[in-house]
Amino acid sequence: MTTPVSDTIKIALLEAEILEEIRKTNPKHTIQFHYSDSFTVKVKTFNPLLGEFFTLSTTISQVSTEDALHQVLIYIKTHRKEYNSFTVTWAKKIKGSDDTKPAPSVFYCNSIRQVLDKFFDGKDEDMYIIYEIKMNPIA
Repeated sequence: MTTPVSDTIKIALLEAEILEEIRKTNPKHTIQFHYSDSFTVKVKTFNPLLGEFFTLSTTISQVSTEDALHQVLIYIKTHRKEYNSFTVTWAKKIKGSDDTKPAPSVFYCNSIRQVLDKFFDGKDEDMYIIYEIKMNPIA
């Protein structure tokens, strides 16, 4: 007799699969899952080289948290083909210093507005300098 897998285990397995998929292209990145009401899942990536979190995906399901995570997984597997690639050249302002080192970050979105939303989500916009946002050539 098989025991049905609990929702908590299903969610943990989906989270692990999402992390595995992320690490195929960004092996050092980690991710955070933020859950809120109405089956909303926000996935943020953390780049240890830059010391920053960026929003990867915010997904709302009408069905369940598990369904929202399935949607995130599909997004991760297809976003490089289905969305435009943008590179943001940016720097974090350091209080008391003029030393800002530009860093590039890549986002997959439909518009520059979406790029800015993902970049600044949860951040104080006054603490960052955006030097350039460019859409990368379509391969």
